[in-house]
Amino acid sequence: MVCENLSANQAKELADELTALAKQQSEALQTAAYLKMSEKQAQQYDKRAVRISELCGLLGNIRPDVGKKA
Repeated sequence: MVCENLSANQAKELADELTALAKQQSEALQTAAYLKMSEKQAQQYDKRAVRISELCGLLGNIRPDVGKKA
C-alpha cells in the first residue's frame, strides 16, 4: 500500500503510534529478561510487532510535499 498522500498530521500520528508501540516492545523485552512472558503477553508482543512493521511500511512510502503550498 503506497501512502504518498498522507498529510503531515497523519504522518505524525503514525509516527507517534510507532513510537508508543516500540516503547511497549522494549518494556516487554526488559520484563521478559527477568520473568518469562505469558502466552497472552507473547501474543500481544507479536501483534505489536506486526503493527510496527505495517507502520514502518506506511511511513517509508511517504513522499514529502516539497514545493507544495499549503
